[in-house]
Amino acid sequence: MELRELTLNDVEELLKITCHPEVTKYTPNVIQDRDTLVSWLKNKPSTDREYMILLDERVIGECSLDEKSGDIGIMLYPEYWRQGYGTAAVKRLLQMAEDAGLDEVSAQTDRRNEACIALLEGVDFVRCGMGWSLSEDVLEKPLNDLQEILIFKRSLGKESGGK
Repeated sequence: MELRELTLNDVEELLKITCHPEVTKYTPNVIQDRDTLVSWLKNKPSTDREYMILLDERVIGECSLDEKSGDIGIMLYPEYWRQGYGTAAVKRLLQMAEDAGLDEVSAQTDRRNEACIALLEGVDFVRCGMGWSLSEDVLEKPLNDLQEILIFKRSLGKESGGK
């Protein structure tokens, strides 16, 4: 498994990931429009690092690290869930974050996403809060459609308890 920096040439493959209903079940507000995705890729901050996850040169998912905030994210095609690829990708992101000089990283997931919670806790993330994720069209949605999320943090570096 390897990570390759995402480019504009990856737009179609990234759209397959962001439009896959199982992949995005717990991830509202994912860009699912080609023009919006291209615009976002062209204008994203330079600290927002996006990677395609490859297995034998085949795309199996996408992951990200914001080198400013320390926030990470990951999406994998369902056929690659629970096989260690997500864990391997997150471990690579943790190393990249440490190499970038970050002392801490964070992640968030829907409170119902048991697989993601297990992945994060399996690489020493600690639950540190709960919150709500608001949709872009929050004014058009009833309050009970808002997403309850868990917030995780992990220290980096040997002196701060990271592994």
